[in-house]
Parts: sequence; structure tokens; C-alpha cells
Amino acid sequence: MPNFNGMLRSKSLALLKSYALHPADNIDGYRGDTIGTAKTTLKRDPYRSGVIGAIQAQLANIIPGFRPKMSYTKNIHFKSVASYQKVAMVNLVKRDPSKSGNEGAETVDVSGSFTVDPDSGWVPAYYLPWDQNAIVHMTIPPQGMRIGSDPDIFFTAAINGCSVFIQGTQESPTVYHAGGDTGRGNDMTRGAAFWREVLTNFADTSKGKFQTEINKMDYIKTPGQVSSDGKLTTASANEYERWLKDKYRKTLDVKFVNPWGCVVGYRNDGKWRFYLQENATIAFMKLRKESDEPAKLTKVSKPMVLREIFPGAGVANMTNSQQIVVTTA
Repeated sequence: MPNFNGMLRSKSLALLKSYALHPADNIDGYRGDTIGTAKTTLKRDPYRSGVIGAIQAQLANIIPGFRPKMSYTKNIHFKSVASYQKVAMVNLVKRDPSKSGNEGAETVDVSGSFTVDPDSGWVPAYYLPWDQNAIVHMTIPPQGMRIGSDPDIFFTAAINGCSVFIQGTQESPTVYHAGGDTGRGNDMTRGAAFWREVLTNFADTSKGKFQTEINKMDYIKTPGQVSSDGKLTTASANEYERWLKDKYRKTLDVKFVNPWGCVVGYRNDGKWRFYLQENATIAFMKLRKESDEPAKLTKVSKPMVLREIFPGAGVANMTNSQQIVVTTA
């Protein structure tokens, strides 16, 4: 079994290229301190798409009361990570294949604690949590300016539709994690714009320009990209699915490839670089010759693409090196 904590300590990109990382939503239940709240009026999509939506629209023309409400008000919280809770001790463990969740075997879960002994073998890291209907942010001080532990590793919660923004300089970046219902339905462009607009009401522009934005169109659903089962996906996931089906056409029946993401940061020589892992959960069955034993659906998770998103210098595509490992555990 690889020493994942040791790989993390080395700040080697080999960890990010080889294993799909899934950081927890928060550490010890801490989700940041609320420093502001905005009431936002959201516009709903009036009807569902397809035949059902067409029927709803027709009924609304006949029965006025049938028309759904077009807007509703929601509180969006702006949160900051307290100085004494910016750094946690994290532990990387390969997921038990029997564990429930959208992510499959081979996933490396990142959990943590604020109280674990430094001699435990766990790794100190800056940790930005997620909270529902909120923008949570953290400013990392310049190297050597923080009292207490000042690690060179950063995590934020795994992203499955959230937006991540990075502002400022490599020496002292501010990172924002925005998540929750935008009320924009399937309109991903407007959904991403929603968080962008809300952020402008809160952000401290004295911290510098926004250098990076990652939203669901970058790693979950990209307009115009449709998977083999008719669902919206990403170009990376489509390419990866085609590669898998070709490589394993004689041994596996690949059912679907579901993309998701992870943002990790490393600091070297006082400067931070942040990376987006475009990961995928692959569901497949082993092709069998005649057998009374039914085929078993198996899920594994792998990184597809590793992209530097701040300051931004390149992309590493791993589809030619990622092998599906079929275990019996």
C-alpha cells in the first residue's frame, strides 16, 4: 500500500497524477465564521425540459394557478476561516470499496482533525471547508508570517458543482469556495454567473485581482458535451470513456464515466501553485464467458487531467497511463 501521507509531504505531482483525491466537506464540523449575509432573489427556470415541460406550459396557459413561481429569496452567507482554524492535520487513506458514495474504489479520501498529535504521521495543511448556500474564503499569509504551523499544502472540499475562485498573489492568495443551489436549473452559464455576481458584493478588492475561476462547466458538465448515455458531461470525460472502451473492449463493459473535481495547492520557494484534478468515477462490469454467476457492477475513481489553475501554466493528460485495476476485495 503506498504511503499517501508521505507522497503528500513531498509535494510531488505524482500523487495528483496517480490517485483521485476526495477531501472531506469540513474538518471537525467547522464550516467557517459568518461575517455577512445577502438576500438574493433567484429566478427559477419556469418548466422542466422535454415533454413534461411542454405539458406544464400548456396547462399553465389554461389554468393560471398552475404556473410555477418564477422567483424566490435565499440567504447567501459569506464566511471566513478563522486564523486558528486555517491549518488542520490531514490523513490520506484509500477508500474501502464497500463504502457508499458516488466515488468508487481507488479513491483516496482526505480527512482531518484540528486536535491530532503532530507526531501521528498526519500532514499539516491549510484547509478551506464547504458550506451549503455560502461562499467560504481563506487568505493564506506570506510564508513565515503565520504564528504557528505554516504548511506548504492546501486543500478545499471536493467539488461536485461548486465554484472556486482565487484572488491575489502567489505569495498570499485568497481562495473562495462557493456552493449551493443557484436557482438557475440546467442553465450552467447563468449558474456560474450567479456565484460570480454574489462574490463581487463581498470580495475585498484590496487583496488584488481575481486570477482564477473554476466552475462546474470546467469539471462536471460542459454545454455541448453529451456522454454515451445521453447525459451532459465534459470533454475530458468523453475522451476518457472512449479510450477506456477501446482499451478494455475485450475484458470490460464500461457503463458510464462520471466526472468530479478536486483542488489542491502546493507552495515552493514561497509561491503557491494550485491544481485542478479532473477525476472520474468509472462504472463497469467484467465481460464473462458462459457462467451462472451474474456480472457485478464495479466502480473505481481515477484522475483524468491535472491542470494548473493558478497562476496557470499547463495541463497533464493522464488517460494514456491510468489503468483500471479490478480487485476482488
